[in-house]
Amino acid sequence: MRGAARLTAVGAAILAGAAAGIAPELAQAEPGDAIVSDATRRDLLLAGAIDFRRDLGLRADRALVARLEADRDRHPAAVERYGIALTDSELLRVTAGERRAEAVASVVERFARAHRKRFAGLFIDSGGLVRAGFTAGAARHLETLRERVAFPAGLETFRAAFSLRALERFARRIADDLTELRALGVHRAGVDVTANTVRVEATEATTALAEELRARYPGAPIELVTAAPAELAANYERFDVPPVVGAIQIYRRAGGGRVSCSAGFVATAKGAGRRSLITAGHCGQRGQRFLHARKRQPAYRVGAVTRDAYRDGSTADALLIGRRGFKGAASIYTPKPGAGRGLRGITSVQRPSALRVGQIVCRSGAGSDRFLGRGVFCGRVEQRAVTAFVFPGPTRLRRQVVADVTVCSGDSGGPVYNRHQARGIVSAGGEPINPQCSGELLYSQIGNVESRLDASVATRRRR
Repeated sequence: MRGAARLTAVGAAILAGAAAGIAPELAQAEPGDAIVSDATRRDLLLAGAIDFRRDLGLRADRALVARLEADRDRHPAAVERYGIALTDSELLRVTAGERRAEAVASVVERFARAHRKRFAGLFIDSGGLVRAGFTAGAARHLETLRERVAFPAGLETFRAAFSLRALERFARRIADDLTELRALGVHRAGVDVTANTVRVEATEATTALAEELRARYPGAPIELVTAAPAELAANYERFDVPPVVGAIQIYRRAGGGRVSCSAGFVATAKGAGRRSLITAGHCGQRGQRFLHARKRQPAYRVGAVTRDAYRDGSTADALLIGRRGFKGAASIYTPKPGAGRGLRGITSVQRPSALRVGQIVCRSGAGSDRFLGRGVFCGRVEQRAVTAFVFPGPTRLRRQVVADVTVCSGDSGGPVYNRHQARGIVSAGGEPINPQCSGELLYSQIGNVESRLDASVATRRRR
């Protein structure tokens, strides 16, 4: 989904399959093992910055981006908010465009609730223009909507062959058959609002498989693409001392090896009255014990899983780890390129009702810090009402969020945020960009996580 022509999609969707195979991580490597060369890291990071700028309609020539990224310290506000360097004028333009697009998309979503039979979803294109699809009356609906929004020029409509409801029905049928289809190499299916199709990802998109799917699901507008699941790769311990904060590596022992994930947010478990740690639910089960590696010291015992929301039909891929004497802080670790560490305090929590397509979110994690040399990546929310099938299981999760954000093996459970606001917990990755990392993020909205775990994310006062 990377590239100049990539569009940011929104609308309810169905994701099915092994997209979640990118994390957690089975780790047995030793410290210092080379997974990605320094040159490859630089190329990937520069390519990500170019894609991000292109998506926002900014200058994206390689020389300019390389110069800005080499001088990141001069652009702290942009780096803190979006993870890349922007000039002051670009930062103002991006934040203003983000607010306009969110406002327009919110009006369209309210309008769509009264026109579900014809509504085909909406997306925000690379220039920040909101595009809404309808199976009939697109021009008439455009006139009505432009009267209701503060930025009429920021909205267009288009004629679609299939409503969002129809696409969802086709996608659900494929999701129901996933166990059988995995034998054919199919590992994910979802609604692509931008193309008005059902996107089916397979290990190899062959003509024979396309014909098989058309025969099984007559009338379905299937777009078959090759997108092999990311391979699990090794990781190592690199974080040192408590108190525990978000985005550091945590692990549990399993079968002579380790299952590694990232810490999410420190939270207070209601009823227990003590601080605990949130991470991804698929990383472990109730009673399993997690550790945090300390450099040149014995591992710090984080605690055992006390609450688990990872079950069929849940709205949160999350669990709670705690013990008496647990030390945790209301901050997240924000790795910097090369040496050095930074901490970002969490001062607020996003409510589910405040989530909007087009919002920019960031995430930190131990996996991307290891593989790409930088743990902070940002992108736009693409879809906010996704039903996903996550492994192990597969386990069906409802109301998940999809964002155009890089995520790597070992990032599961890490924090999703915007500036100092908690917004979610990393669950899975989508289409891979290399053997360890994906260019698409699936996460659980933090309000749903709190509700399912009966816990509150710890926050600190603004200074």
